[in-house]
Amino acid sequence: MTNGYFRITSEGGFLEPLKKPNRVKLLDIVFEQGGVYDWNIEVHKQLTDRIGVYSIEDTAGDIIYIGEANGVGGLKRRHATHEKKELFRLFGAAKLTTYHLVDPNKDDPGKVSLLERILIYGNEPVLNDDVKQSKPTAYFIAEEMEKQLKEIVIYYGKLKKLVVGDKQAEFFFERFTQLSAELDQLYNATRTLDDSVKTLKEEIREEEKLINKLKKELNAQKNMKENEGDLGEKEEDLKQKKENLKQKKKDLKSEKKEFYKMFTELNQYTKKEDIVREVNDGYSVPSMMRQVLKQLGDPNIYKKI
Repeated sequence: MTNGYFRITSEGGFLEPLKKPNRVKLLDIVFEQGGVYDWNIEVHKQLTDRIGVYSIEDTAGDIIYIGEANGVGGLKRRHATHEKKELFRLFGAAKLTTYHLVDPNKDDPGKVSLLERILIYGNEPVLNDDVKQSKPTAYFIAEEMEKQLKEIVIYYGKLKKLVVGDKQAEFFFERFTQLSAELDQLYNATRTLDDSVKTLKEEIREEEKLINKLKKELNAQKNMKENEGDLGEKEEDLKQKKENLKQKKKDLKSEKKEFYKMFTELNQYTKKEDIVREVNDGYSVPSMMRQVLKQLGDPNIYKKI
């Protein structure tokens, strides 16, 4: 991906009712490559404050993420505070490439956003799946980290059985089993609360529909001056339903508060530098240990792992 352009055209009968002579029927997004940088935690210090799009590649040269920097401070500020910084490290980020619209005097945030989305759907980077799946970033990070933790645990479980008494293998197996359990528990608890909040919201919507229906029926009866006893029962029913709705809204507020607290905890857990570093180290150790075992001349153990 270097320089290039995309052309978006609008066609079809749906445009005719708009009757706007100056409406855009053709949109060109012309872009060029800015700079190429070795990715590291402090890469922002090398970047410009101009807005633009960027891609991140891993050591194998695969694009693992595409993003936009559209706010004040541009690319520099975006990468100084990037919420996926630790995840990039977890996935072996090695190179960052920036892209800008061709005319710097006409940087258009709308076009930058369009360019980012087009490149995401064209390249399908693994770390953009949260965008395509409309999934909260914290959930996505937790799921990806959990996959890697499970792979690490499986590896060290095999190694522990094959190299009996190996203290390092035993330590890694126990540590990463613990990390996996912690993350799994936190993730499941967060999702459970999330589901509870959604269920309460749906119940409140249904209650509001019933209340509105009852109100209409009561108003109609009052206008027609029908049976007052029946009217009184309906008014009491409406009053009770309003009380139920009030309580459910209180419950929702409480559940949402608990959910946001848990969600924040999950978000922070997946960004903890020491945990991410441990997962990174654990993920790279197997390949190093394979090489050591190979050099020690024990091909049977090497092949089994």
